[in-house]
Amino acid sequence: MTTNPPISAADILLRIASARPAQRVEDVELHSSARGLSNAALDALVELAALTETTDEAAAEAGYRQAIANDPCHIEAFSQLTSLLSRQGRHDDALELIDQAVGWCSDIASLYFFAGKVQESAGRLPLAIAAFEQALDLNPALAEAHYRLGSLCEQLGEPRASAAHFRVYRRLVDENQSNVRLS
Repeated sequence: MTTNPPISAADILLRIASARPAQRVEDVELHSSARGLSNAALDALVELAALTETTDEAAAEAGYRQAIANDPCHIEAFSQLTSLLSRQGRHDDALELIDQAVGWCSDIASLYFFAGKVQESAGRLPLAIAAFEQALDLNPALAEAHYRLGSLCEQLGEPRASAAHFRVYRRLVDENQSNVRLS
């Protein structure tokens, strides 16, 4: 009996990316520029387009778990696995995975961010806000956490808090783009 080499998270991501029709991403980019959507909104639409593609979720989950077994702090694998579990309605499984990782990974801010995404997906908005705020306490430059908090505050009818988070998000994105151009 031969064994196949373990599937890495990068392999899974490459398979998903290569299976995605290019026209969908181009359509999303075209429509977003016409509507003036933010980069985060564009990313969310591209992610949504990827979610509509048929993937072998069991194989993807196994690949992400293997990547985490090989590197217990593989942040991209945690991101993808928690998103997958959350999409499947397995929110508590995703949160348990994050709780385990908090004990041994150094990028705890990202883990709290993933927890916020899971809580938001589960409709637990106060817990999502708390998780995003924990992420920002550890890493105030986590632009996407500011964006999600701005969106949640807007949903909860808190326009001042929403505007404050969106302003910080925009500043961080602009700074990042300036830094990319300088390098």
